[in-house]
Amino acid sequence: MVDVVQRGGRWWCGFVVVLSCLMMSGCGGCDSDDSAADPSDAAEKKSGDKSKKKKKPDYEIGSLGVMPGSDATRYVKPGHWSMATHEVTANNFDAVCDFHAEVRSGGQPTDWPGTPFRLHTSQPAQLPKGKTRYLQTAFLVPERFFDRLPPPDFSKSLEESNPFVKDDQGNLYYDGKIAFVVDPNTGGLTPAPRRSQLFGSLHQRNGGLIQQQQPPLTVMKPHEYHFVVLSPQAVKYGAWWKLATLRRPDKFAVGGIPDTRFHLVIPPVRTDRPPPLSSHPLTWTSIAYVLWDEFDPRTLTAKQQQAMLDWLHWGGRLIISGPKSLDLLRGSFLAPYLPATVEKAVELRTSDLQPLRDFFPSTRGGRELHMVKPWAGVKLALKERARMIPNTGGLLAECSVGRGRIVVTAFRLREKELNTWGRFGSLVNTLLLRREPHAENRMDPRESSDMRYFSRDFSDDEEFVGPRGLPTHFSVAGWNDQSPVSDAARSSLREAAGIKIPKASFIVWVMAIYLIVLVPLNWGVFRLLGRVEWAWFAAPLITIVFTVAVVKLAQLDIGFARSQTEYCIVEAQGGYSRAHVTRYTALYASLSTSYEFEFDDDSALIGPFPNGEEVKDFQRRRTMTLRWEGNVTAKGFDVSSNSTGFVHSEQMFDLGGSIRLAGAAGARRIVNGSTLSLEGAVVIRQGVLEKSPLMAAWIGDLAPGDDALLEFTQRTPSARDRQEAAASSGESPDLKLKALLKLAYNHRPLKPGESRLIAWSSVEVPGMTVTPIASQVRRATLVVVHLAYALD
Repeated sequence: MVDVVQRGGRWWCGFVVVLSCLMMSGCGGCDSDDSAADPSDAAEKKSGDKSKKKKKPDYEIGSLGVMPGSDATRYVKPGHWSMATHEVTANNFDAVCDFHAEVRSGGQPTDWPGTPFRLHTSQPAQLPKGKTRYLQTAFLVPERFFDRLPPPDFSKSLEESNPFVKDDQGNLYYDGKIAFVVDPNTGGLTPAPRRSQLFGSLHQRNGGLIQQQQPPLTVMKPHEYHFVVLSPQAVKYGAWWKLATLRRPDKFAVGGIPDTRFHLVIPPVRTDRPPPLSSHPLTWTSIAYVLWDEFDPRTLTAKQQQAMLDWLHWGGRLIISGPKSLDLLRGSFLAPYLPATVEKAVELRTSDLQPLRDFFPSTRGGRELHMVKPWAGVKLALKERARMIPNTGGLLAECSVGRGRIVVTAFRLREKELNTWGRFGSLVNTLLLRREPHAENRMDPRESSDMRYFSRDFSDDEEFVGPRGLPTHFSVAGWNDQSPVSDAARSSLREAAGIKIPKASFIVWVMAIYLIVLVPLNWGVFRLLGRVEWAWFAAPLITIVFTVAVVKLAQLDIGFARSQTEYCIVEAQGGYSRAHVTRYTALYASLSTSYEFEFDDDSALIGPFPNGEEVKDFQRRRTMTLRWEGNVTAKGFDVSSNSTGFVHSEQMFDLGGSIRLAGAAGARRIVNGSTLSLEGAVVIRQGVLEKSPLMAAWIGDLAPGDDALLEFTQRTPSARDRQEAAASSGESPDLKLKALLKLAYNHRPLKPGESRLIAWSSVEVPGMTVTPIASQVRRATLVVVHLAYALD
């Protein structure tokens, strides 16, 4: 009984203890969970919201721009190639895209003048995740015929003197399109505005469109060019646009808008990217001047540096503001071309500027040139081929670089006292731009830019007369399919291009020679050897050899004939290894063929070349596509059956060395350090004395690595006749190289002290491959080297 009671008590006590624990744990657990769960979940959720970032768009794309210049203006010159640029960033993944560009007018692609083609350019782009890429591709706004014409003179009959049609309002139309409109402010005629757009699009490699833009382009007039300022302090040059030398005085304004000669371009200078200057040398032709002030040359890419050197050698003008700029340029790509180095640092005072004040005397009411405190300056140490600019007290030096020029100052051009001087505009015009006084009143393109290319700017010192005898206001250094050189090449190509079918006399002579070799000569040779039976074995071999020879001589491809006829013009500057190469190519096809072109580098440009025939409105327009991908390729040049298509291409080409003058006066030698084999070479020279006769030295053939003594005589016509006679006896006299030789002699009359080499080469100038390959290829190459220029 007691055991039972004891066992029951122990059980009851145990039950009470367990129940108490359960109640305590249950309440405590509930209270604990309730008190901790909600704040914890809220904190965790809040933390998750903060850590969660907003997803970026797949692509960040800037506005479509044009080099050089700003996205707001997009200045372009008709007839000049420009470079379109696009800033693109892929945020979330690596991407492969294509950047496309073309010029449109009224929303439609622009026709290439005189051809049934349109031009489209593109560039592939690798876009690593998170990296910004600056895409570039070249484009050209074609030049219209009436863009070259001045407003008509109504003192004569409109039908007699001008190819225009006049409407009731007085506006003029050419070929059904408005060319000149009546200015409401002056009542005179002004060229009709160009409404061109740059159509740019970005596509995924599979063809999907990412984005497209179509901003308007601001079209420059023939006499307008770019003036680029490279400086970390470029904002201090903003007031230069008011100078009369950069724009005409207000009295010449039309409708209140001054007539600008130079568009001041001040690109931003950043350490994380190069300045927005093109890396393509042939897109610098719209730039007349570059001002360099304390700009680090290492900021430019290697291709930009090369483009600037090419631009300089063909007529670019570089102004370097000292003194710190000279220190930055020491050992740079420009160092070998500078006119002076720093001899020592000096402080310039007002008295040091007296030569400038004497040369530009102050006008009544004009502000005098006085320093508030001394300027930092340098004493210039001249190099051998340079000179101090007269009347500057040794403060400015200059030298020629090919056709171009570099001017260096011993002081900073952005000094406040200098820029507020009343005669500062005259100093800029005369000493920096090296132009004649009052030249700002003349809107002549030849006075705005000194860039010249032989194939584009023949006889630039003479007035070029256009169709119907009208003088033209052409834009120098632009792509020119109507220059005298282009016209001569076109005329000769039309005569020479096509398949050369063998004449009947050719067939008779070949058969006669074949029979003589096969029977009597074959039998006679082996008869002398005592092996007459061998004549039977030689007969098949003779037949095979003659078959190959006939095919080679006849230049036929058994019914699938193609021919390629080409004029190549190589223009170089003395002592410079790079040359400007122009090709005019005619492609004949007996069957419809789509041709492709591939160039060895990315400096090439190519476009359809008008053949002189009228293009009908109903003709289907085809698209020719240029692509930049390490080199340049062009596709879509279609030639119909039994017809000939013409193309015009240009590129910068490394000759592997330079052609230059060597030796002292009286024992001058011409050195061919290039890889070109020169034939029929002549050097012409203008004496340094006033009214000196034109001299010539006949060289003949000059192989790579060879040199020759120049023996000048006054019998220039005989040397030219000798050269032309030698050209006529060459392998392809039907290409009429004589016409181009005459143009080379007459191109830009030589100034005192200048000399020029004229020759030709029968060796192909590499750089362009045409596919499919033609069975009949004929080439003629003209070589023009400007050995020395006058520094006037």
